[in-house]
Amino acid sequence: MQYYILVDCNNFFASCERVFRPDLRTTPIAVLSNNDGCVIARSQEVKDAGIKMGAPYFKVKDELNRLGAEVFSFNFTLYADMSDRVFECLKQFSPDIEKYSIDECFLKVSDKEDVATLAEDIRREVFRATSLPVGVGYGVTKTQAKMASHYAKTSKRYVAGFSDYRMNFIGDMIDVGEIWGVGRRHTKTLKRRGIATLKDFVTTPEDTIKKLLHTPGLRTYLELKGIPCYDLESIPQPKKSILSSRSFGTRQTKQDAIFAALSHNICRAAERLRKQGSVAYTMTVFIRTSPFSTPNTSSSKTITFSTPTDITPDLLKAAKKLLKTMYKPGYEYAKSGVLLSVIVPAAQVQDHLFAPKSERDDAVSALMKTVDTINTKWGRGTIDMSCTTHENDTWKRIQGNVSPRYTTSWQELPVVRI
Repeated sequence: MQYYILVDCNNFFASCERVFRPDLRTTPIAVLSNNDGCVIARSQEVKDAGIKMGAPYFKVKDELNRLGAEVFSFNFTLYADMSDRVFECLKQFSPDIEKYSIDECFLKVSDKEDVATLAEDIRREVFRATSLPVGVGYGVTKTQAKMASHYAKTSKRYVAGFSDYRMNFIGDMIDVGEIWGVGRRHTKTLKRRGIATLKDFVTTPEDTIKKLLHTPGLRTYLELKGIPCYDLESIPQPKKSILSSRSFGTRQTKQDAIFAALSHNICRAAERLRKQGSVAYTMTVFIRTSPFSTPNTSSSKTITFSTPTDITPDLLKAAKKLLKTMYKPGYEYAKSGVLLSVIVPAAQVQDHLFAPKSERDDAVSALMKTVDTINTKWGRGTIDMSCTTHENDTWKRIQGNVSPRYTTSWQELPVVRI
């Protein structure tokens, strides 16, 4: 038998801010989304005050001030680097590891290990290496580990295992909607049948679960019973579509400013496409005003390439033509984006009969690879396309309270004063 362990960073974004600001260890913290629009992360103090995830900042600003909360803009560079440090720390405990999300990792260990002691060791070592608090859950399946982690976090025990005894103890405490893999729609279906808790779910006959939730729900049910249905995904699966979009810092009325923002989206999407070794047949570009604007509009156009591509200049050239057909003078645009779809592995593309590969294609592909290598080493945006800049950069996102990139920028290294 093998055990799965889930390591979940507690209040991750808020905890990352506290690592370099020890003066905030007991101060309530809220982290805001792009353009400082909504609350997307909360310290425990903010959660206990009843401020909901996704709450518009302007609605809860006064309440946060009353709490004496420190408010930060979203700092993805810092959070992603701290996530990587946690991931590297966990590698010493098992070679079998899956980075499930920016703040969660699965490990698989042999039953020869004392899993309870190992879980405690993991929690202590991650905190020693990164100063980030984590919750650790373990079980004989991934779903059991996930639910044990949920219990560890909500009960503030920080480490918990899933067993028949534990399930009987906590089963009535966990709402069926908290079960990993049971969505909002299925939660309503189950509760209409009187299945309201984890214990109700596990004690329901297998045929009933299959009828109500079909195969995915049955797998979750079997995993909770201790029958493994999911293994670790050590190699991330290539994405079948890639979306890159963002709201503007301020409303935009000029086409060239909108194209600068759109170009930024395309550069990021193309970078992600190349990173997974894929090319795309189809690109959809969209722009829209705020739904609350008067007048408002929304437009999208799609182009299908005869030969799939991952070349940023080719995508930009096509997007510029599409934008010209969508743009309407007089409107205040609030958002742009690009969706790359019909994605296939670059190594499996068959050349077009009437468009043989040219030396230019090889040269540009090599250039894109060089740009990606430099940006990976020195930071995103070290080399960028000129069309992503504009004399009026008000389309760029608002980050009025962003913290320094302590771990990735020479100019923003923390200063120690003695």
